[in-house]
Amino acid sequence: MLADLPYSTRRLISPLYYYYYYYYYYYYYYYYYYYYYYYYYYYYYYYYYYYYYYYYYYYYYYYYYYYYYYYYYYYYYYYYYYYYYYYYYYYYYYYYCYYVLCCCVYY
Repeated sequence: MLADLPYSTRRLISPLYYYYYYYYYYYYYYYYYYYYYYYYYYYYYYYYYYYYYYYYYYYYYYYYYYYYYYYYYYYYYYYYYYYYYYYYYYYYYYYYCYYVLCCCVYY
């Protein structure tokens, strides 16, 4: 395109032509860098959010499991205590009826 023009015109246009292309490539490089930075920031934010969500879910699951385990343990302990208490009174009543009342009847 420039070869068809005269030499004086080429000398006048050539710096502007290269300056224009230099500016264009600089602008393109800047845009590409900005886009890369934005993508990197978005990816980092997404990763951080995912990590936070995963940590929160894990913590919630752990808390729920701990609460369930504690509730089960408490229920088991309560049942065992009730069972022990019931048999204790049963044997006490049996002992009282057999050894005290029966002995009083014999004597």
